[in-house]
Amino acid sequence: MLKKLMMLLCWLPMLVMAEDFKAGKDFDILTDKPKVIRTQAVVEEFFSYGCPWCYRLEPVLKGWLEQHTHTITFIQTPVIFNQKWTYYAKAFYVAQALKRADEFNDKLFKAIQVNHEDLASDKAMI
Repeated sequence: MLKKLMMLLCWLPMLVMAEDFKAGKDFDILTDKPKVIRTQAVVEEFFSYGCPWCYRLEPVLKGWLEQHTHTITFIQTPVIFNQKWTYYAKAFYVAQALKRADEFNDKLFKAIQVNHEDLASDKAMI
């Protein structure tokens, strides 16, 4: 009996919190499907210069991209998991804005992963 009562008490809050949403008031029903026109597949890489696995994957990824350059759109997005990686992401976006990301990718990976340079400040990045 006590077991059944405990089960009921566990489920009771879920029933109390249930909402009765109304179409047109709380949400809209979409009648048309969104039109997405893509001529190529999109491959997005989430990476960081501070990530040793990203560094190890880089040569394999380059080879794969060379084989699929005409069939995909490749997008790189830096991730930030700690304070140091903020500077690495900034460096990527600066290089991308200067249209020199390909040139700087190898240099930054080598400086951080091979030479173990501390580039975790604006001054060090310059």
